[in-house]
Amino acid sequence: MVDIPRQTALRALLAMEATHGRPDAVISRLCAENGLHGRDRAFVSELCHGALRHMRALDFILSHGSGRPAQSMDTPVLAILRMGMYQALGMDRARFAAVNESVELAKSWKKTSRAAGFVNAALRQSLRSIDRAGGKEMTIWEVAKLLQPEGLPPARRLGEQYSFPDYWVARWVENFGEATTERILAGCQAKSPLYIRLNIPVYTSSQVAKLLGDNSIEAKPVAWDEGLLQVTDGVLPPDSPLITDGVVQPQDAASYLASRLLAPGKEDTVADVCCGKGIKSGLFAQLAAKVMAFDLNPSSLISLKKNMARQKIGNVYPILADMTRLWPVRGEFSRIFVDAPCSGSGLARRHPEGKWRKSVELIEKMSRIQSELLAGAVEFLAPGGELVYAICSVEPEEGRDNVEKLLKSDKSLIRVRASARNPRLFDFETETGDMLILPGMHDMDGFFASVIRKK
Repeated sequence: MVDIPRQTALRALLAMEATHGRPDAVISRLCAENGLHGRDRAFVSELCHGALRHMRALDFILSHGSGRPAQSMDTPVLAILRMGMYQALGMDRARFAAVNESVELAKSWKKTSRAAGFVNAALRQSLRSIDRAGGKEMTIWEVAKLLQPEGLPPARRLGEQYSFPDYWVARWVENFGEATTERILAGCQAKSPLYIRLNIPVYTSSQVAKLLGDNSIEAKPVAWDEGLLQVTDGVLPPDSPLITDGVVQPQDAASYLASRLLAPGKEDTVADVCCGKGIKSGLFAQLAAKVMAFDLNPSSLISLKKNMARQKIGNVYPILADMTRLWPVRGEFSRIFVDAPCSGSGLARRHPEGKWRKSVELIEKMSRIQSELLAGAVEFLAPGGELVYAICSVEPEEGRDNVEKLLKSDKSLIRVRASARNPRLFDFETETGDMLILPGMHDMDGFFASVIRKK
């Protein structure tokens, strides 16, 4: 029997490899084409994200066990092996069932049918090698550590165990120290939890609680702010009526905490710079009189309009603009949120594919763009008004350094400590008062945010 979910996962991995597409978008498209929903779609997503998240460690384990470098294997065959090894070590632990299913998958594809015997041998030899070394009940990164030779440099040792490029690990070791870096890397290997923001203006808390229960979803409030829940049990795919009907909006806790730092009042007009699909815009709309949402990507603004309609929000106004150039509006804003494009290093847990697509050059490029966005935004900040600069990156060049540069160049600006806005953020506050959440910390994405006030 053809295993449609497994075939779909393989097609998704190969499509991402060929086009550098975003996993969620590719998975959604292919699952829709194959009529996969609910648990089948969740299975596809788990296989794809798991294979991407642990890719380097899986390749190391497979190379060690099979005696053949992973880089020498054909791309479709290697994708099947990664999926099979991830299922065997990281999912249901029915290890040799995962082997058999991987072999059947190889047989079902013309491009891989001749390699079915190799797939069988490579997976079985690798699993036996793990068992002989005493790693049967270990996690994937523990298995990689067990099989590594002694004396490796920290960047390679940790990079191989936790599936990160050496240069990235070296940067974090330099910035945060080796012990903290290992905690970050370990945190990035777990699946990202699902957080949901309540659409309180439309649905009451009791209505949301009932609807969650009706859909077998269990959730608990987060410790740092009201209005956000962490899903603890149940499946909430993107096509769930809870999302399509606008009852809840998925939003990571770190992103939510950064958004809440803006704290607009009912009389404020918010400028949401680089608004993207409007995840944060929807929160601002619950609190402010009006939100002017700027972005240079037309498709993002189309998605924003759909998101606002889904949540029954009518006070967000999308504007197509490159905000590094002249602002397309007049007047000043009492609240500005600059959600600047960045390297995304804080999202390594949620978007594991990004680990293999970034570089130091990207960080430097993003830092220049961010500096231009900030310089333009403060020109339109009203006296007494506040600006929040936020990025899903934890690189100093993109966060701390840009804020220091801005404050030195404009003496009318002062920094507001994050804990002054929300005392529960004290644990995430840097010495200078900015919010810095490292990836995986308290089950959140990595994020930097700074609150700036004009005198």
